[in-house]
Amino acid sequence: GDVNKDGVDDIIIGAVNADPNGTPSGQTYVVFGGTGVGAGGHIDLSSLNGSTGFVLNGIDAGDSSGSSVSGAGDVNGDGIDDLIIGAIAGDPNGTEGAGETYVVFGKNTTGSNPNFSTTFNLSSINGANGFVLNGVDQNDHSGASVSSAGDVNGDGVADLIIGAPQADPQANNAGESYVVFGKVTQDVTPNIAENQTAVMTVTSSDVDANDTKTFSISGGADQALFSINANTGALSFVNAPNFELPGDNGANNVYDVQVTVTDSGGLTGSQNIAVTVDNVIEPNLAQAGPTLAGQQVASFDGSGDAISFADTAVHEAGTADLTVEAWFFWPGTNSGQKSIVAKGDFFGDEGWGLRLVDDAIFLFADSNGGGTADADLAVQTKSLSGLTAGWHHVAMVLDSTGSSTALTGYLNGSSSGFTPGGGGGDTDGSLTLDGDGIAGSLGFAIGAPSDLSGAFFNQSIDEVRIWNTARSAAEINANINKSLNGNETGLQGLWKLDGNGVDATANSVNGTVRGDTTFNSQDAATVGAGGGIASFLHLATDVNGDAITYSNGTPVNGAVAQSDTFANHPQFTYTHDGGGNSSGSYQITANDGTASTDQTVSITVGT
Repeated sequence: GDVNKDGVDDIIIGAVNADPNGTPSGQTYVVFGGTGVGAGGHIDLSSLNGSTGFVLNGIDAGDSSGSSVSGAGDVNGDGIDDLIIGAIAGDPNGTEGAGETYVVFGKNTTGSNPNFSTTFNLSSINGANGFVLNGVDQNDHSGASVSSAGDVNGDGVADLIIGAPQADPQANNAGESYVVFGKVTQDVTPNIAENQTAVMTVTSSDVDANDTKTFSISGGADQALFSINANTGALSFVNAPNFELPGDNGANNVYDVQVTVTDSGGLTGSQNIAVTVDNVIEPNLAQAGPTLAGQQVASFDGSGDAISFADTAVHEAGTADLTVEAWFFWPGTNSGQKSIVAKGDFFGDEGWGLRLVDDAIFLFADSNGGGTADADLAVQTKSLSGLTAGWHHVAMVLDSTGSSTALTGYLNGSSSGFTPGGGGGDTDGSLTLDGDGIAGSLGFAIGAPSDLSGAFFNQSIDEVRIWNTARSAAEINANINKSLNGNETGLQGLWKLDGNGVDATANSVNGTVRGDTTFNSQDAATVGAGGGIASFLHLATDVNGDAITYSNGTPVNGAVAQSDTFANHPQFTYTHDGGGNSSGSYQITANDGTASTDQTVSITVGT
């Protein structure tokens, strides 16, 4: 057959008494066919170099590998002919003289593909480059005759036949012959989502339906990352893979493993599996720390945290269409107003917004900033009462098809339950765009209104998207759990909130993280009884580098006053009122002009 796929048949020769690994371990020579082969009248087998042919070495002394050799046809269905080699005296699993048969897969060596190695040790067969068929009983001498059997079962793949002349099925040395069906063995390539361990269940067939089959991990660059149930073939990752932090050998989220199945007679079959791990949005992650703490979501404290953006055309509907999407964490109940993402303020500016109002979600668009029940305002609302606490997806779609612009809301991909109105007196959920559409001069913000004036969100938000198209329900659902690249058609802005406010699209509308003034100073001290004094130098930092002003609240069991300032950090002195051993305290407030943070200082009275 054509073992190297160069279009020319090749020659196989057995040398049963050769001793590459002891006498007689045996050798087999493959000579590649081609123009001019044998033109000199003879071929020196010692000159085979991988490009002219190669040598296959037997494994153990006394195996007599090469006692029978043949082309095997295309046993694994890869389009390349394979080889079959008998070792009549092999001792598989310690069974003396049972015999062994080796099938070695051919490979394409044309073009830039590598040649065979000069020598190939049959001990290196691993399921990917071939497989071994073990004889059954002592002195059966399986492999005394081997050959391709053609396509016996009509599945389009070549089969094998193996003779065991000294087997004793009915009488002493009556002999047995085994037909082994070929099958397509190219790599299995399943895709799974990240953050899960289950991969697939490996299955196999056996000519003896009563044989017990055992599954095992037998190879692959990433074999240590997998486990398999020996009885069922259920293949799993030991630890759930993370797309953002690939753990595979190639660091490309393709994990390679080889699985082997062994039947009760010792026959084996192997399969290479390449598992591709796909990226998904991860809104089910635990909440991050205060404001973008380097996790996969952005968390907001409800008292000044926000991500603000300058005014650009990216987030304006103009006179065309607009879709805004976001994931948000719903705690199960809500009181007051919490802005998820917005351009402008609620019913007061020309803009749009997605906002929680008590136990409902409000979506609105206003093209003139009047905030009144006129043709320029559209509102859609949906009650969230009874909604399971956790991550949910919301989308607002403005569709300018027709004489007016319709506003449609979606929660977790469904528009069911949204009703027009609920605020501003709107009754039909649509609006008429004025000359400049929804433009206005305000930017937009995540976690607050544009002007950062209140309604700060106090949970977590993830994966905010703005499109310049009216996305259909099918389009929203098709991407609702997918992580986008930023180059999708119609995508104007994509903020993954993975530790920053960076826009992943080419528009690069990047936001500024606001809020989160943090104290880094002492918050406790011990003073002596009878009017003890303690001084504190208060240090606070602001994520934006904004100037900070400090003030103190009413102290408990004492008096407090600012006594000095060092490098813009104030020193406050607390004086205990001497009233016995009662502990004291006071509160210090740091304000960056947008939001404030409090620190309580505890005073313990010593003896």
